[in-house]
Amino acid sequence: MVSEHPSRASLPEVISRVNRNSEGMDFMLRAGNVRAVGKYRKGGKLESFDAGGTLLFRKPRDLYLKLSYLTGSIEIGSNAQEWWVWNQVDNHYWWSQHGDIIQDSSLMGIPIRADHLVEILGLSNLPIDTVGPHGPLYDVQPERFVLGYVDQDMAGQLYYTKWIAIDRFPPYLIRELYYFRPSGYREIAAFLSNYGPIDNTDGAAVMAPRKIRIEWLADESWSELTFGGMRRFGQEQARRAENAYILESPRIRRRTDLGTVERVGAPPPATLPATIPATGPSTEL
Repeated sequence: MVSEHPSRASLPEVISRVNRNSEGMDFMLRAGNVRAVGKYRKGGKLESFDAGGTLLFRKPRDLYLKLSYLTGSIEIGSNAQEWWVWNQVDNHYWWSQHGDIIQDSSLMGIPIRADHLVEILGLSNLPIDTVGPHGPLYDVQPERFVLGYVDQDMAGQLYYTKWIAIDRFPPYLIRELYYFRPSGYREIAAFLSNYGPIDNTDGAAVMAPRKIRIEWLADESWSELTFGGMRRFGQEQARRAENAYILESPRIRRRTDLGTVERVGAPPPATLPATIPATGPSTEL
C-alpha cells in the first residue's frame, strides 16, 4: 500500500534512499520501443520531431540512443570523455567534452543533448558530502525534498547550478531537476515519471523512469521520451555494444560521412575561491 503521508527524512537519509537504487544499476541498460517527440530551435523557428528507436545506458556516462523517423535518423551518444549528436538528415555532427562551457548560440539544431540525458535518466549517485562549500542546501516542501547545488562563476561568486526534487512518497526517487545559469536564470527543467523495475535485475529491483520530459526554457524547445521494455544486458551483449557504439565516438573512429563536424564547447577557465550563498532553495517548485 502506498503511504498517504509524506516521508520525514534527514538530508543523509534522502540521499541514501536515492543512491541505494542507483547503486543497483551496475550493468548496461537496454530500453526498447523508445519514442521521442518534441520541438527544437532550428534556423530561428521551432521544428517538430517524432521518432522511435533504442537506448543503451550504463552509468555514469555511457549512452547510445538512435532515433529513426521518416526522412532519416539521429544518433546521440556519450562516453567518459565526450558526448555527441549526429543528425544524419542535416548532415551535421556536434560534439563536446564533458565539462565544457557551452553557449546557447552553438546549440541550434540539436534536439536532445546527450550530456543532459545522461544525468536526467536519474540513475546516477547523488554526492554524499553534505557539508562542503558546494552544498547541497536542503529544503522540505509539501511533496518534495529539494537539494540545491552550487558552483562558482568566472568572478569566483557562487551560484546555484541545479535543484534536485525528490518525491516524499514511495519510491522516494528523483522527480524533477532544474538547472540554472550563473545569472540565476532557470535554464532547463526535467520531469521524471512512470517509475518501474528493470527486467532481469539481480537482488532488489532497480527502478527507472519510463517517461522523461526535458524543457529548454530559453528557446522554448522540449523533448519527451517514453521507454518501452527496459532490461539488463548480459556481459557479452554489453561488451559488444560498448565496442560498437560507445567506447569511441564516430568522430574518433574517423567516420567520413559525418558532414559538418562542430565542437560546441570550450574548456572552462580556472576560477577563484568564493563563499556560499546565504539562502537555500526555498522557492516552491
